[in-house]
Amino acid sequence: MPLPLLEPSPTPGFTLSLAGTLAREVAQARGLLSRWETPLTPVDAYDLSVVLYRRYQTMPPFPLSEQALLEIVGVWPPDLEVVPDPVTQAQVAPALYFSDEEQLYVRRDWSGDMSAIRTIVAYSYARALSDQYGDFPRLLAESSSLDRKLALEALAQGDALLSLWLHEGVTPSSPKAEALTQAVAATTLPRWRTPAPLLDRLAQLPLTLGSTFAETQYSTGGAALMDEAVRRPARATRQLLEPEIYTTWNTQLVFDPLTVDLERDWTVGHSETVGAALMTFIFAEWGNPSGITPTIAGWNHDLLQTWEGPEGKRVVLWQTAWDSTTEATAVFDTLVQLVPSRLPGKITLTLRPEGVHWGRWWSNAEGAVYLYRVTNRVWFLWGDDIASVESVARALQ
Repeated sequence: MPLPLLEPSPTPGFTLSLAGTLAREVAQARGLLSRWETPLTPVDAYDLSVVLYRRYQTMPPFPLSEQALLEIVGVWPPDLEVVPDPVTQAQVAPALYFSDEEQLYVRRDWSGDMSAIRTIVAYSYARALSDQYGDFPRLLAESSSLDRKLALEALAQGDALLSLWLHEGVTPSSPKAEALTQAVAATTLPRWRTPAPLLDRLAQLPLTLGSTFAETQYSTGGAALMDEAVRRPARATRQLLEPEIYTTWNTQLVFDPLTVDLERDWTVGHSETVGAALMTFIFAEWGNPSGITPTIAGWNHDLLQTWEGPEGKRVVLWQTAWDSTTEATAVFDTLVQLVPSRLPGKITLTLRPEGVHWGRWWSNAEGAVYLYRVTNRVWFLWGDDIASVESVARALQ
């Protein structure tokens, strides 16, 4: 139930008391009790656009927040310049809830369909309920890897969607449930000043992953099974991709960044655990031009790291581990098809350089690519400075 505020009603026909009723109904539909009240602030479209603008200045929305990583792996088009459009998002949003603030903003000047504002306010209270039981704001703030953040955000969004579906009396995975999910996406996902289909698809990744997971959990064991997942928050996106191993999956493996002495002008750059969900997206983007369908199964851990050199030179190493040699071999074979296209122009050399005894090598005047597998581990190395790529490849032997 929201805090009683001495401000005008959010919008004609939608009152603060109705907001409180929705909060109680959502909790009852999920069979839970709200642990604390969620502050509600009535705003107009301009106020909401200012709130969004200030947030995006300090916290760019996903996937804009990961532009550097997406550029490194080559899926961010080099000429793509994207700026969030808080004005448009504020105009189409009847309400918005921000998890890190635990704050709900409701449009007092909303002139659209009343069912839209009821749906989004109900979803907002559902997300607030998820945050209370899953402690997601704290866990997200403390997460040290992109994969963990995506897993937590997907779990929270999926749990909130399940509460919304139950509140609206619709069956998860039904067309009506999908319509509600798309209504949430249309309101909560960022808008851009110029068309950006890649970012639109990526922005929806946590919501899609979470909704699919919630559907599976509910069909398998009802809301109680989803409650168990929230009480044991995911550590990796793989757990949501494979719900059947959610509670049993565990990995003790952690990759340390590789230490290599390159030339004096080179520095250590980006380091990130990408995870199964985003890795699947990236590999699919790599395979699109050639129609190759990537094989990604059995992810165990990964670490992507870079070295930055003079004149914009860069070397990238992606260390990956898989459940078994069989799965690692399948990934290796997929990458053999995909990675030559990481080099612009025609491949001129496939002979491994001196000191590199194993793996596959491709190079030309633009750079080099190297693939190496040992049992259940696969290393993928590429860069536009051949000598530096060779140095890192030798360090892997």
